[in-house]
Amino acid sequence: MKSRLTAIGIYAVLLTAAIVFYLTNIIEHVHYIEGTAAAIAACITTAFFLTIVFTPNRMRIFKLITGSLFAALVLVSITAMLVRPYQAINTEIPERMALLEEHLAEQYPEREWEVERSAPGEHSLYTMLVTFEDEPEQIYLYDMNDAVVDGDEEIHAEETLEN
Repeated sequence: MKSRLTAIGIYAVLLTAAIVFYLTNIIEHVHYIEGTAAAIAACITTAFFLTIVFTPNRMRIFKLITGSLFAALVLVSITAMLVRPYQAINTEIPERMALLEEHLAEQYPEREWEVERSAPGEHSLYTMLVTFEDEPEQIYLYDMNDAVVDGDEEIHAEETLEN
């Protein structure tokens, strides 16, 4: 019984750390559906974990199957919902913004502008909004997708919005 309580305590601490990390570093940058998917994954993972902990030892095959599903779900969840978004938000987006800044400096050396990310859920994670100081009523959308970064497509404004 003591080992079960220890396992539950360790799992609770690790899950809490993952949730705090997600809420402080990722949730504000992703679509609400991704946040919902992360919450569902945490609930399913917890259900698998509790099933493993409270299943009697005589049901070893069931525990092995549940443990395998638990491990797979944990690995996929950590990769898809913690590591990948964090890496995209803190590495890829700043690199793409810098690439767009370089392009704008070459194309419009006499103009001033402001570049920002689009709001989560409105456009792609890599859509940048550009507002030129001499055209504050226009917002230009630049899709800085992988093809643009790799040089397969040219950088150009996809569309404009009224501010």
